[in-house]
Amino acid sequence: MRNLTTNELQTVSGAGFFTDLGSKIGSTIGNIVANDYASRGVKDPDGLTVSAGTTLGRGIGEIVDNIFNPLHWGETISDMANGIQLIVQSRRNAKSQLS
Repeated sequence: MRNLTTNELQTVSGAGFFTDLGSKIGSTIGNIVANDYASRGVKDPDGLTVSAGTTLGRGIGEIVDNIFNPLHWGETISDMANGIQLIVQSRRNAKSQLS
């Protein structure tokens, strides 16, 4: 019997749980913020706010899922950076509509 590689171990151990959980939590937070914006009359084109929360949450979950697998850190950092960029973009959109 041979030892499993890191990728094989993650595949059979249900890896991705925290990535999925982070996405769901981020999506929920994004929906809360989007609803708050809507109550103030701010339009959220293309669901930018929800997408921002989902992307950042997924990146945070990927950190946990891939803590011992540095081969995936690039993707993790990229997802988090994209999420942060979307949050800034969403906030700028809201601020321009509120001014």
